[in-house]
Amino acid sequence: MADVEHLPLAALLRSRRAALGWSQAEIATRAKLSIGSVSNYEAGRRSPDARSLARLMVALHISASTLYDSMLVEAGEVRPLSVD
Repeated sequence: MADVEHLPLAALLRSRRAALGWSQAEIATRAKLSIGSVSNYEAGRRSPDARSLARLMVALHISASTLYDSMLVEAGEVRPLSVD
């Protein structure tokens, strides 16, 4: 798995889900979100609100520091790693 601490949010969500071997439906159920919302967040089409983000963090076991690093990537403060 790529270093998830240096991924944009959408890639971080996809990467964690893949590492756990779960489907979008599984994450949606665990985070009490719709599958469409999870799909939009992973595709980068939408950003989760604070409540949805907190639910995703718990469901995907994402730490606050990893999320913060992801935000730095999106702000251009840190260069993202490739997820290839």
